[in-house]
Amino acid sequence: MKKVVIKETQRGLKIRNGCVVDILEPGVHWTLGFMSRTEIHVYDVISPEVFSAWTEALLKNHPHLVQKHFVVAAPSDNQVAVVSKQGNYFTLVPPGSRTLYWKSLEDISVEYLDITA
Repeated sequence: MKKVVIKETQRGLKIRNGCVVDILEPGVHWTLGFMSRTEIHVYDVISPEVFSAWTEALLKNHPHLVQKHFVVAAPSDNQVAVVSKQGNYFTLVPPGSRTLYWKSLEDISVEYLDITA
């Protein structure tokens, strides 16, 4: 067995046999090790934007995990998303793209603005 410690400023993406199975919150977690082909990808949530090769898999196959752990900014082709952190402007997400933000340490909100006018 392998012990994995997730700090309060981290989250762990649990991958088994190449598939997302869970997102680990702070605490001590145990995996069966190499026999189960389980990997834990640890992410720092101090920076709320998610940069992961697993983003599309999460969005497509695990909506329950996305809803619980992330804020999704997904403007249409004629919108931009204004992302705020703690009520202050943080960033813009361009039309037709998607970005995930951790729901952990800071209050993240998304407002969509129509850019066709």
